[in-house]
Amino acid sequence: MTNLSSTNAIALAVVAFLISVPTKADVLNIGLDLSGSVPLVVNPAFANRVADYLRSSILKLRTDDRVKLQTFGVYGMVHNSRRLDITISRRDRAPQVAETVYAIVRSVPQLVRNSKIEVQGETNILGYLESEAHLLNCASEPTEIVLVSDGVENSALVRDQDLISGKKKLPNLPENLLTGCSMTILGIGQVAQGASAPFAQKLIAAWTEWARSAGISNFRVRPSF
Repeated sequence: MTNLSSTNAIALAVVAFLISVPTKADVLNIGLDLSGSVPLVVNPAFANRVADYLRSSILKLRTDDRVKLQTFGVYGMVHNSRRLDITISRRDRAPQVAETVYAIVRSVPQLVRNSKIEVQGETNILGYLESEAHLLNCASEPTEIVLVSDGVENSALVRDQDLISGKKKLPNLPENLLTGCSMTILGIGQVAQGASAPFAQKLIAAWTEWARSAGISNFRVRPSF
């Protein structure tokens, strides 16, 4: 028969073990495509929908989870890059972080009109993803990459017309750097000038194939976002 003090000691040991086990923090990694073809830079209604979506996603996060946001376009556009990196904490609570990101995203069209943000003439989505991949660790931290983009890669890696026509594929990232990551593309196939379903389907097929080869564990697209 186990005495009371022995039972208490076992219970305390179990509690201590549970407390000492490190939890896996979630990472929400947001990329905003600032190329001129993306509705985000010109369409306030689209920007508001994206802002609402991201705010809802951030409100689900817990303490120690992390929110990263960066703009991208032409590779190496240091002068026009905005970056945010916040860990959910008692000081930076999820509702506060959610409102910050909401305000940033919904203001993009206005910032473009006021020349505070420079619209990009090319889109190096793959360059952005490769740069971010070196800063992520999807194998140990559940990571969701959310791209707000039309999905039209237009860079030295592959030109937009070659991608859309099927002449060239999206090149793979080296070493499967995004293995285990989840990824969502909001607005794939939507361009500021309007888009057709066949156009969107070509891009969805190209990115689905790329995501599979990149080791993305859960790939989603929202073409009619």
